[in-house]
Amino acid sequence: MTVPDWEECHGAVRQGYSEEDWRFLCEARDSLMDEPGTRMPDGRLFAYGRHLCRLVEKGGRLPDARNGDEFDVARALPANCPALARVNERNQAELKREEEEYYARRRAECAALPRHKPRTKPVRQATTHMSVEFYALDTSEEGFDGGVSEELGSGDEVMVAVPGNLAFHTLTEMGLLCVTGESYRRRPPVETEGWDVVAEIGYRSPTGVLEISDGSRALPDLAVGGPGHYRVRVHQRELGVDHDREEPQASEEWLIMVYPGREKEPRTYVKGR
Repeated sequence: MTVPDWEECHGAVRQGYSEEDWRFLCEARDSLMDEPGTRMPDGRLFAYGRHLCRLVEKGGRLPDARNGDEFDVARALPANCPALARVNERNQAELKREEEEYYARRRAECAALPRHKPRTKPVRQATTHMSVEFYALDTSEEGFDGGVSEELGSGDEVMVAVPGNLAFHTLTEMGLLCVTGESYRRRPPVETEGWDVVAEIGYRSPTGVLEISDGSRALPDLAVGGPGHYRVRVHQRELGVDHDREEPQASEEWLIMVYPGREKEPRTYVKGR
């Protein structure tokens, strides 16, 4: 019986084992987490691994495990079962394709909304979809920690800001957003018609790169003047959602305008909450 320890498993392959078998043995031992004296013999581990691999070759998938040990051994199996490695690669490719199709539908959903027609020409304009949880979208510049969203609490604040970190209070607890970002050289006219909430706040960008993001998708840099002081104005409105549809839909539309400005105090033009 071979009982490799953690350091040995992360070093060179022990003499007498192929690289695949040694990796399988180490990963299976790590998954099983069995105590000395109760460890499954090497021969039994390898025999069971070969049995599972034959089932994969025959059926094109790994059968459901009947107990915890079988599941743990199966998790280590791709190390010395090319058939299962191929199945896993195929499954990952399918998941990636489904994810790409899902996000393509979200992009199309946001693109189908009426495009905002600015009253003055922005330097930059872009739209993307984002997801939010717990009534907040917290976004920070590189090198600056998030967390300012905790200050939103249950109050009336639409936004809170500290240098390098912005947080927006959402209208719904969690869901998908269609977000348009626009950057300007000077203050754009205030637009309130059709919006449930319109508010703005002062913000200082330490890096000069303000990419509002949900952690996965981001608007392009809206701090067109580089590092310095800005005003961030957000417009929000709820969208009609078909609750009978299984796939999530965008529940809010946002328009975020960013322009240079030294005023720090928040302003609310439309108070919807």
